[in-house]
Amino acid sequence: MGTIVRISITGFVICLFLAASTVSGNAAIRCKGMYQVIKGHGLISTPYCQDQWLAGYARSRGMKVTFKQIKNNPGVKAEVCQFLRHDFRVQSVCGSLADDDNGPMFRRF
Repeated sequence: MGTIVRISITGFVICLFLAASTVSGNAAIRCKGMYQVIKGHGLISTPYCQDQWLAGYARSRGMKVTFKQIKNNPGVKAEVCQFLRHDFRVQSVCGSLADDDNGPMFRRF
């Protein structure tokens, strides 16, 4: 077999390998409510799924916000948490972002 044929076959195999690894590496994150579904481990609390849940819940309460906005902009997440601060369902997601009426919304360190 000639050198050019071997190089072509090797290049083709490398391309196939890279394509296969890219497809498996882009597996979608599956969320169930605020929790990420991890095969073999059950449900685990992750910020990604919490933000996704928060966006959906905020939309159900009348806010026009997307998951992408909440994920990419902490200020938007803070606004959503402030808007929903009296709802017990957001307490674990918002943490100290949505403080009570007696203190500031943000805690400075």
